[in-house]
Amino acid sequence: MNEETKYLRMSRNERIQHFFLLSSFIVLVITGFWLKFRKHGG
Repeated sequence: MNEETKYLRMSRNERIQHFFLLSSFIVLVITGFWLKFRKHGG
């Protein structure tokens, strides 16, 4: 049994949505930490 079987996990549209979800989550985490731990000048 040397035959390789490939499965399509996500369509092109789903991969694009997954990329935007991941990138927006990372941006929200970074900006959230920036707001939580910023120094209040004074």
